[in-house]
Amino acid sequence: MADGPVFHVEPVGSLAHRMIQYMVALRFASLVPGSRIANVHLPEWGIEHPPIDSPGPVEIASQHQHVDMAGLTERARSGESRRVIYNGFGQRLENFPDVDFCRRMFRAPVVSPVRFDERYLVCHVRANEILYAGADPNYPLAPVEFYAGIVEQTGLIPVFMGQTAPNPYMDRIRARFPRAVILETRDTVLDFETIRQAKNIVFGVSIFAWLAAWLSHADRIFMAVNGLFNPMQYHLVDLLPFGDSRYYFHLFPINYAVPHTHHAAAHRRIAPFCRQVSHEVLLRQLQQAPRFDPPVTEMLAEFDPDYYLASQGDVAAVTGADNAEGARHHYQHFGVGERRPPFRLSPAWYAARYPMAALEVAQGDYSSFAHHYVAEGRARGYQPLPDDDDSRSWWDTSQDVAADVTGASIAALAEEVVWLEREEPLGAGFEISLGNSFAKLLPRDVAGLFARRKRSEPMRTFRLHDVVLDTSMMALFSGHRPIPETLYMMSQDDYDYALVKPLHPEPTDPARHYVLGANVSADNYYHWMTQSLPAIDWGLRNRRHPNVALALPALEPWQEEALALLGHAGAPRLTLEPLAHYALASAEYSEFLGERLCGIVSHAAAATYARLRQAVAPAADGGSEIYVARTDSIRRVAVNEAGLIAMLECQGVRIVVPGTLSVARQIAIFRRARLVIGPHGAGMSNIMACEPGSHVYELVPSHYPNICFNRLAQDCGLNYWGDVFPGEAGEGNPHDRNWRIDLDVVAARLVVIRARIAAAGACSE
Repeated sequence: MADGPVFHVEPVGSLAHRMIQYMVALRFASLVPGSRIANVHLPEWGIEHPPIDSPGPVEIASQHQHVDMAGLTERARSGESRRVIYNGFGQRLENFPDVDFCRRMFRAPVVSPVRFDERYLVCHVRANEILYAGADPNYPLAPVEFYAGIVEQTGLIPVFMGQTAPNPYMDRIRARFPRAVILETRDTVLDFETIRQAKNIVFGVSIFAWLAAWLSHADRIFMAVNGLFNPMQYHLVDLLPFGDSRYYFHLFPINYAVPHTHHAAAHRRIAPFCRQVSHEVLLRQLQQAPRFDPPVTEMLAEFDPDYYLASQGDVAAVTGADNAEGARHHYQHFGVGERRPPFRLSPAWYAARYPMAALEVAQGDYSSFAHHYVAEGRARGYQPLPDDDDSRSWWDTSQDVAADVTGASIAALAEEVVWLEREEPLGAGFEISLGNSFAKLLPRDVAGLFARRKRSEPMRTFRLHDVVLDTSMMALFSGHRPIPETLYMMSQDDYDYALVKPLHPEPTDPARHYVLGANVSADNYYHWMTQSLPAIDWGLRNRRHPNVALALPALEPWQEEALALLGHAGAPRLTLEPLAHYALASAEYSEFLGERLCGIVSHAAAATYARLRQAVAPAADGGSEIYVARTDSIRRVAVNEAGLIAMLECQGVRIVVPGTLSVARQIAIFRRARLVIGPHGAGMSNIMACEPGSHVYELVPSHYPNICFNRLAQDCGLNYWGDVFPGEAGEGNPHDRNWRIDLDVVAARLVVIRARIAAAGACSE
């Protein structure tokens, strides 16, 4: 049917993730006769489903893993919805067609030049980003001992392929298997087919390897039930093919990614507890979990209402942040079943310190580590957190664990506090114009945050001695205690761990003064441009030390470009490794990097933005009116952005997708513009390049009323206009919720803005 329901896929992630998304779409299509798949681009497999313009009603399916397939298909068949927009990952077997159907969809485009027959054991290695970056703790490395046990069991010749570049993990593999075949990473599809065309496969935590193995005709597949693949550790994913006789499951204790320098110690601790489990036993264990009922009365006796409300924001929003009795009631009737943490306990520390407990939770005896601690751990003498009497790190016994209190304030620790600016009145050269929607759709206190600021606020830099930089959170520690002001953009779990985490600092040049130039979010365009660049710029131009170097993680090309525009490309640099600790004899931390900057007006930051703007000439081919599109983003999607773009193009507005342009090109285009229109998103950071007196019209989703671009406009002397539009109802991460823009409201507001611009131009003539 040419007009059947449309299943529109918003692609996410790498090749394997996009293939799984397509499998979800195929499952939907198989259940809804006449339906059409749209916006799937998999040229590696000769698969192309162009975008389709289709009428509503539109339904957004945005859950990361679970897909309400029954509900979606029923509503599509009945006509209740005509277009489904899907932007999840869908990594659950229930979401897929059967394996034979999927094999036919992904026909091998090549024959692997190296095909391994029944004599070989093809071992996929994922040891690049998860070895160093540690972005997801549920992606632990597969222990070398795991591979060794299967090689010994089968007597096969091991072949290691995938991410096999030299690193500490591969060094251990090469030493353990000196005669193994080692394949370097080649073309992605060739690697995929090397696994898929093998007869014997083994893999750890990798969606890429899982999918290649599942689609294969291998005789034997050895799968590590570990990390993301263990529903007891990460219940949202379900990729255990029970009943598929090819699979041999190896159950691991609950364990998390660790610093790359300590993976060997971590593996030695858990290896004795890994074991092969039959399909029947593992399925029964997971279905019946927890085997022991939670002792609710005893767990309530340990219950910490302050911690519960602080760590469970959705509960606090309903009960109130100070409602201890409401918190207790919620935990007793809902939280226990939802495995919510009732008191402070570090899962990473507890699992590593007590591997037997980690196995007992992994096999479904207990629902969580909190359940284990109350039901069994206390009687064994276990602790939820290390204390002063047990303060040795499980991976490095030479370092004491910090006490569970934060350190002194940064001002108290600083050898010198440098004032970059003092508070002063703001000029009258710009205005703030907020639509009625701010009062209608936002709480009064939130709407009030968008008002014009009367004064700029102070900005300081702190010069410190003998601190440790933890690159996993880009935070500073003094005396094994975190400096509170440097703990930026952290979850409650991250914060709890910061209070007790061990340090293993690497020495640096004691004669150098290091300017910290990045925070934990510096890989984001907004945070790099508005926070990192001012910190670097002032740190280098305002130096008071003869031997200064920047302390920065490895930078992307666009970050290097921005640094070069400010003239700092050649500055000496300490390149920071992920998940490392550095002992800094002399260091500098600027308030630009913390949470204050996003909520204040700073003349010092504006001075850096002006230097950046002046480094690039206005674009000769730029438009005076531009729209900052988010068509390259899958987060906070405005579902009718295409309609808005069409309307603006008819009005002569130039459409700009900043993420597709160089930094210099972005600055040039924004410098030329006199009116910038855009939804909230990182591309709007470029308003720093607009000439003072220009106009910015921000479209704000009601579920994410962030003031950062309002403040950035005030920093730069820009006229700020704003309207709020209703976001998708629900809970959870606001970045994963969609919203809709009222085009009539935008059109009416643009008439007013353009009239104001014309009047200002007439007055200046």
